[in-house]
Amino acid sequence: MSGRWCATRSSCSTRSSAREPSWTVGEGPYDDRPNRGEPGRLNTGITVVGKRAIVPRGARIGRNVKVGADVRTTDFVKRVIKSGDSVERRPAGQVTRVRKAAVAKG
Repeated sequence: MSGRWCATRSSCSTRSSAREPSWTVGEGPYDDRPNRGEPGRLNTGITVVGKRAIVPRGARIGRNVKVGADVRTTDFVKRVIKSGDSVERRPAGQVTRVRKAAVAKG
């Protein structure tokens, strides 16, 4: 799907995810970095955006990223979500958690 809502490398979408115009999914090169929270499921380059998630305008989302269900624009602490990171909905009054991808060294 691409066009007025978002630009993607390849994806499928449901009508229950709200999208503000101009966000990108599948950003950057595929670097084989699995998602830290779901390494067994998100390790092939796919990015998952949960139901009723609202992705902010201008967001650039990498590969193997999980955007949880019911996430709001205020749950994004930055506009660029790197490959392997996750964005989860946070309860009101708490600091946003962005899980960093584990990078193997050596």
